[in-house]
Amino acid sequence: MGPSEAVLLIVACGVTICAINQVILRDKLDTSRLVPFLAGGVLGGFAGLSGVLPTIWSGLRAWPKARQRGTHQPYVLTMHGLALVSLAVAGLVDVKMGERYLWFLPALLVGTWVGLKLYGHLNEVWFRRLVLGLFFVSGVALIVGAVGAGS
Repeated sequence: MGPSEAVLLIVACGVTICAINQVILRDKLDTSRLVPFLAGGVLGGFAGLSGVLPTIWSGLRAWPKARQRGTHQPYVLTMHGLALVSLAVAGLVDVKMGERYLWFLPALLVGTWVGLKLYGHLNEVWFRRLVLGLFFVSGVALIVGAVGAGS
């Protein structure tokens, strides 16, 4: 599978997930609502950032936190699962990758546990602030890492 097929697959899956979410949420399907998910699919193909735009988009719509989470969490999970399948098809999943996965698994589990504990205690405003704040911190970390790698 080449890069163009991978991007096409990611975009198609993003459209599918968005359409499924719209049906589940019983909203009238509006094609303008697909744009952040399509763009997220493209960003996912280029840099693994598939969830950023849909998450920010749902936050800017001032949806309740349960609806935001119910919209972008399955999308991100599906997109990352498809990325892993694409890597496997390309022959890039090997024992060394499994070992690396085991190294970050404890941090993943701790982060998941903390997130689940915090979610129940945050009101709508603090949930939005925390999500956008985490995006800001990760964006700064990416920029600092890129500047540091360039020097």
